[in-house]
Amino acid sequence: MKKYNHFGFILYLNLIFIISACNHHSTINHKNDLMQDSLSNLCERLAMELQTDSLRQAANNYLRITTPHSRDYYKALQFQLLADFNARDYDKTLATIKQVASLPNFYDYADLACHYQYTRARSLQYSGQFDEAIKAFKDCFTYDSDDDTIRESIRSINLNALQQLMNTFLNSGKLQECVDYFRHLGKQPTPLMQDYCLRDINSLLAYALYCNDSDEEAERTIERSLVMPLINPTPERLFRDYSYAAAICFGNANMQEQVIEWCNEAIKNAEDYKYTIGIQWTKALLGKIYYKMGRIDDAVDLYTKSANSARQTGDLKGEANAYNSMANLYLYWEQFDQANEYATIALNNNLAQQNINPMLCGEAFLMKGMVMSKMAYPDSAIYYWGKADSCFADISYSTGAIGVDKQLGTFLIDNGSEEALSEGIKRLTRVLQSTAWYDRAPSYFQLAKGFIKQNKINEGEAMLDSMYSILNSSSSPFYLEDANRFALQHYLDKNDAQRIQQYANAYLQETSKKFEDHIAKKVTEAMIQYQTERKEQLLLLAQAQLIQKELNIRFYVSLLIILLILLMTALLWFAHKQRFYSIKHQLVEERCKLLIKDIQSTRRHSAEVETQLNELLSDKDSRMEIVSVTPKLYRKSGEGKFRDQFAQLYPTFLLKLREKVPSITNNEEVLCMLIILEQTTDQMVDILCIARSSINMARHRLRKKMDLNKEDSLEEIIKSLVQ
Repeated sequence: MKKYNHFGFILYLNLIFIISACNHHSTINHKNDLMQDSLSNLCERLAMELQTDSLRQAANNYLRITTPHSRDYYKALQFQLLADFNARDYDKTLATIKQVASLPNFYDYADLACHYQYTRARSLQYSGQFDEAIKAFKDCFTYDSDDDTIRESIRSINLNALQQLMNTFLNSGKLQECVDYFRHLGKQPTPLMQDYCLRDINSLLAYALYCNDSDEEAERTIERSLVMPLINPTPERLFRDYSYAAAICFGNANMQEQVIEWCNEAIKNAEDYKYTIGIQWTKALLGKIYYKMGRIDDAVDLYTKSANSARQTGDLKGEANAYNSMANLYLYWEQFDQANEYATIALNNNLAQQNINPMLCGEAFLMKGMVMSKMAYPDSAIYYWGKADSCFADISYSTGAIGVDKQLGTFLIDNGSEEALSEGIKRLTRVLQSTAWYDRAPSYFQLAKGFIKQNKINEGEAMLDSMYSILNSSSSPFYLEDANRFALQHYLDKNDAQRIQQYANAYLQETSKKFEDHIAKKVTEAMIQYQTERKEQLLLLAQAQLIQKELNIRFYVSLLIILLILLMTALLWFAHKQRFYSIKHQLVEERCKLLIKDIQSTRRHSAEVETQLNELLSDKDSRMEIVSVTPKLYRKSGEGKFRDQFAQLYPTFLLKLREKVPSITNNEEVLCMLIILEQTTDQMVDILCIARSSINMARHRLRKKMDLNKEDSLEEIIKSLVQ
């Protein structure tokens, strides 16, 4: 009995030992799991921050506590791989991936294998091996899983792979191949993409069509994409869709308000996930739309806020982009000093960055060169364009150096020697590899000028034919400034009747289009003025009715108060009514006189317009004279053209003005001319692009020079000199 008890006691002790050992082992495993999770999260964060040394150290620590060929083992190796990738050691990254892919159990973890494949594709992309990168990105779409968690991870990788695949297609110049692949993928998606990514595929297809100049199909595709469901939407994907939609429909005049809405949605989502480069690109696009719609203040305000916001967050790239956009805006207005100031700020910001972005830096040098060219500093322009060329050396031609070739090639053909002329032709010939009409058509025009200067008439005329074909390829022809006039003059000198008729028709259509645009603008202005006057009349009528009601109320109150003097009240009432009807009759007569005067003025104006239109029909050159002398001519063509056209209308005005005010300055003369054209102070501010206080100061100095009294009218004195 004791023997059995002793045996039971020993068995009991052994059970206690085994249980304790199991508990200890379980505790160790739990602590190990917690440590692995902690290191995995740390590596995730360091990888997102694009760290290198810190990520490599954390990944090494993570790897030490993993079981070989386990899921955590391959995750740790993946973080080591990302450290090499962030250090731009792409050869080592590719070699490591090849080695890891041959290890046991690697393909058991489909999401990790997909991530390795994506990193391989990105390494090939960054090292310029575009064909191999395209194939590698496509291979990312072959992975799938029955596990929902793993499938979600693969879906996220596939979305990034789709975006980078399109970028690789575009950077390698394979635009049609890109369109064909995404169109095929949309029709025959993988099961995972069918469930999650159809909207993404259509959105990317729309942008690829847009880059391939299939604008109408691109618009239809992006509109179809935006109404498709977006599974698990993120700010990044929403930004992509709205910014693509805005870019694709930017040129559609009927969709400008919709494009503005899309831009604002894209900017909102970009701010939610801190996508600074993308947000600046979208803001630049929105600023261009504001300018096209005449909302100049909105465009300037947008760029200014964008620059200030980027400065506050220390985002030098964003600030540089904003100032580069402002420089481009002022360059278009021919405000060269202001454009030069902003271009310099943008360039300095790009050069001040620790990791200089060659694309952004090249664009800043390109803009600076354009400003120098407009300011008549040719040597400086060529210097900055050369610096831009260096920045674009390792970037695909279509997104980089093509801009330099367009600007420098045009400059050399217009201003260069015989040797420079050949260089300009060489550069513009390279531009012809672009598929965009707005690159090819101007290049054909400049090449035609260059070849004709070299007496290579056949080559020059072939360029003119190509230009004409592109510009007239749609139902609504495009126009290049001076292109039709140049071609017409060339064929007039050559006495080529067929080409003379061809380009004469094109030139007449161009001038007619400009004339119609001007007339439409004038009609719109007249309608706005009519509506404004009508609203004023309705306001006056409402005020008159209100006055009448007040008078009636006063009358009845007075009638109730003065019951004892009925006779006096009746007399007062009669007198009051008689006075009221007299005033009303007088107002009606005055209104009739004004209406008669307006009708006479309208008849005179109609006769003048009819006379001008008859003159236009008989002489094509007189079409442009209708729009020649307007205050906006100053902003569009400069002070010289404005003075010439003004002098034709008022030949003696400036002579009389200078006799009256010998010390008058050029700026004060311009002020007087704008007064003759009946411009308000606000309109002068908009035309001259100066502060309202500067206008008022100029008026004050002019009055002082004329020795005018306080009660004298400056406008009447100046207008008296026209008579």
